Amino acid sequence: MPNFKDELEYCIDAYEAGIRAATDAHLTVARVIELEPVRSFAATWADLTRDIGATQVSSARWMLDA
Repeated sequence: MPNFKDELEYCIDAYEAGIRAATDAHLTVARVIELEPVRSFAATWADLTRDIGATQVSSARWMLDA
């Protein structure tokens, strides 16, 4: 799909920005909430979202380069 390479890159970049926004939202909740179980759950969820998103973006970029 070389004809759509730029468009695919824009989609991947938009997905990556969405992952960053979701991670930032979870980290904001973790900073604001005083209750410890909620705070650690939000921070853990942020880490999980970031890691899974990074894996998906990396795989997509790898497939696009192939």
